[in-house]
Amino acid sequence: MKLSLSCFFLILVSGLAAADLQTAEQLLASGEFEQCKRVLDELLKTEKLPEEQMAGVLAMKEYLLGADPAGIARTVKQARQTAAHSGWLTADRLKHAAILIRRAEEWKMRGIPEYQELSDAAADLLKQARDNGNTETVLKIVFLQTRNHNLNGEYQEPQKIIQETLRLYYPAKRLQGKKLPDGAIQLLLLAAEQFIGSGIQAREERVKVNAFSEAANYLLRVAKVLPPNDPRFQELCSRLHYCRETLRLLGYRLELPAGIRPGSAVKTAMADDMLRAGRYQDVVLALENAAAPELKIRYAAALAAIGRTDKATAVLAEEKNRIREPHFLLKIAGNALAGGQKEHALHVLKRYLAEVPEGPDSIRAARTCAGILFEQKKYDEGIGIFTRLAESARDDRAKEQFRFIAARCMYQAKEYRKCIAALEPLPAGFDRSLLIAQAKINLDDLNGARRELDGVLKRQTVSGDERCRALKLAISCAAGPAPPDAEEYINIFLREYAEMSESLDYAGLLLTLYERRKAPSGKYRRLASWCIAHRLHVPEALPVFLKCIGGVADEKQKEQLLRALLKRPSLSPRELSLVMPYLRSPKLKQEFFSRYKPEFDNTPEICALYHQLARLEFEQKGYEAALAYCTLLLKQEEVFHYNDCKFLQAASLDGLKRDAEARQAYQELLLAELTGPEKARAVLALARSWERSGEAKKAVAVAWSGIPVNPGNCGKEEIIPVKQLLHLIVDNSEKISSQADREDAREILGTLR
Repeated sequence: MKLSLSCFFLILVSGLAAADLQTAEQLLASGEFEQCKRVLDELLKTEKLPEEQMAGVLAMKEYLLGADPAGIARTVKQARQTAAHSGWLTADRLKHAAILIRRAEEWKMRGIPEYQELSDAAADLLKQARDNGNTETVLKIVFLQTRNHNLNGEYQEPQKIIQETLRLYYPAKRLQGKKLPDGAIQLLLLAAEQFIGSGIQAREERVKVNAFSEAANYLLRVAKVLPPNDPRFQELCSRLHYCRETLRLLGYRLELPAGIRPGSAVKTAMADDMLRAGRYQDVVLALENAAAPELKIRYAAALAAIGRTDKATAVLAEEKNRIREPHFLLKIAGNALAGGQKEHALHVLKRYLAEVPEGPDSIRAARTCAGILFEQKKYDEGIGIFTRLAESARDDRAKEQFRFIAARCMYQAKEYRKCIAALEPLPAGFDRSLLIAQAKINLDDLNGARRELDGVLKRQTVSGDERCRALKLAISCAAGPAPPDAEEYINIFLREYAEMSESLDYAGLLLTLYERRKAPSGKYRRLASWCIAHRLHVPEALPVFLKCIGGVADEKQKEQLLRALLKRPSLSPRELSLVMPYLRSPKLKQEFFSRYKPEFDNTPEICALYHQLARLEFEQKGYEAALAYCTLLLKQEEVFHYNDCKFLQAASLDGLKRDAEARQAYQELLLAELTGPEKARAVLALARSWERSGEAKKAVAVAWSGIPVNPGNCGKEEIIPVKQLLHLIVDNSEKISSQADREDAREILGTLR
C-alpha cells in the first residue's frame, strides 16, 4: 500500500514537472523570456525532478543567459572573474574553459557579439593550464585550444599546436607501425579538419589544393590503421570523399583505397560547408542545375544570401513537395528582410508556417509575418492566415498565440469590437490585457480600459517592463477624465521608474495637473523633492523644479529645497538666471553667486547676472563692489541694460559720498533715452544730491526740470517721484526765500491730490 502511494506520488510530480517544462519550452519559443525564467526557477525548486527534465531546464537556463543585455553583461563579467582567478587547478581551468567555449559557440551562432569576450576568457584559462606530462591532459588542452581558435575562424595556429604536440608526445618512430596510439589518431584527425578549414577559407587555388591535399594525407594515415568497425571510420571515409570531390573540381585527382566509401551525400556536405564559410556564389554555381530537393533548398538559400531573393522564391515555388529542412526557409526569409524584399520574405514565411505550423520557431515566424502584413496594411489577409492556423493547431499554446496575432490584425484593421471578442476567451496575460485596453481606448471606453489595466497592475506576475507599459497607458486614460487617478498613476510611475528618461516628462505632466486644480503646497514640495533626488543634474528638470518651488507656501521649506541645488557642480548662466528670482534670502543669493558666478563675457545673460550681483552688493551696502560691477558693465562696447546699470552706478557713488561723481552719473543718465518714471527718478536723485550738498537753489532748479508739463496725466509709477520733487521744491524754496517756487509747487500738489 505504501509502495503504491509513493509510486503514485512520484508519477504525479513527474507529470506536473513535465507540464511545467512544456510551458517553459513554449514560452521560450515565443520569446517570452521573463515568464520563462520564472517557470524555470519554480521547476528548479522541485525535488526529485527527473534527470532528463533537469537537463532540459538547465539547457533553457543556459540559453536565457544571452537573452537580454543585462544577462549578457553579468555572464561576461563572471567569465572575466573566472579567468582572473589564480587558485584554479588544471582540471578546474579545463572545465571552465570548456563551458566558456561552448557558450561562446552558441552566442556566435545567435549573433551575440560578446561571444568574443567569452572566447578570450577561455584562452586565458588555457594559457594557465599545465599538462605535467600527462597525455590525456595534453589532448584536452589541445582540443580546447583548437576549438577556441576555430571559433574565431583561425585554422593556421591550431596546425602548429597539433604538429608540435605530435612531435613531443608521439615521435615519428611511434607512428611507423601498423598500430597507432589512440591519442595520435585523435590528433591526426584534428589536424586534417584544420587543413580542411584552411582550404574552405582560402581564396587562392594553389593554397586550396595544398590544404585539401594535406588533409587527405592525414586522413589516409589514419585510414591505414583504423579498423572498419571503428565508429570513426565511416566519418573518415566521408571526409576523404569530400577532399577528393573538392580537388576534382579544382582539376586534380585524388586516388583513394578501395574500401573508402562515403557515408553521406558529398554534394550536400560540400554545400553545407560552403554555406557555413559564406561562399554563396560557389554554392550557386555548383547547384544551379541540381534536381534533388535537399540541394535545391540549399541553392535557394545561397541565392537569397547574395540578394537574389526573387529567384530564390521562384525556386521554392517550383518545389511542390514538403520541404524536409524548413530551417532553410527561415534563413531565406531573414535574408529577404535584410535586403528590404518584404514581399518575398512574406511569401517564404507563409510557406514555413504551412510546412511547420507548430515548430519551435513557428511563433517567431508568425510574428514576423504579422509585422510585414501590418506594414503592408494587409490586415484581412492576416486575420485569415492566423485564424486558420489557430483552428488547425493541436497545441493549446500555439492556438492561443495564433489567435492573439489574429486579434492584433483585427485591431490594426480598426475592428476593435471583434478584437476584444477574439481576446476575451484567451487566458489572462499581459499582452492580451494591454491589447484589450488599447481597443477600449479607441472605442472611447476609458473606464473599461482602466479597469483592464488596474487588473494588470494588481498582478504579481507582470515584469517591470510590462508594469511600466501598463502604467503609461493608464496615465493616458485617466489624464483627461479623471485627473486625481492620473496623479496617483503618475506618482506610482515616478516612485517605481524614477531613473527612466521619460519620468521627467511625467513629472511635468503631474505639475500641470497640480496647477490645473491648485493642489495643496505639500504636493508641490514632494514633487520638488523628487526632482532633487532623481534629476538634480539634468538641465531640463530645473524649470519643473522651480515651478514646484513656486507652489510651496512655507518659506523655510522653499529655502531648504533651493539649498539642495547647491549640490550641483555647476549651473549655466541661463540656469542661474532662472534660479535667482526664487531666492529670497540675501545670504542664499550670495551663496549661489559665490558658487556659480560665471566668468565675465559681454552677453545678455551674463550681463544680467552681473547686474543682479551688483544689486545684491548694493543692498548689502557693499557700494565699492557694486560700483566695480557697474563700471565693468558700462565700459563694454555694447552695453546691455544701460539705464539700470547707470542708476545703480550713481546710487553706489551716492552711498560712497562721492557726490560730484554721482551727480555726473545722473546727468549722463538724463542724456539717455528714458521713460517718464525713469526721468523723474533720475532728476529726484540729482536734486537730492544738490540738497545734501547745501545747494538749495540748484536743487530747486533741477527739481523743476523733472516736473512734466501736465503733471495730472502722469501714470502711477511716475506720480510718486513727481510728488517727491514738488515737496523737495517746497522745502528748499523756503531756504532760498523763493515764495513763487513754493506757491507754484503747492498749487501743483493740490491738483495731484
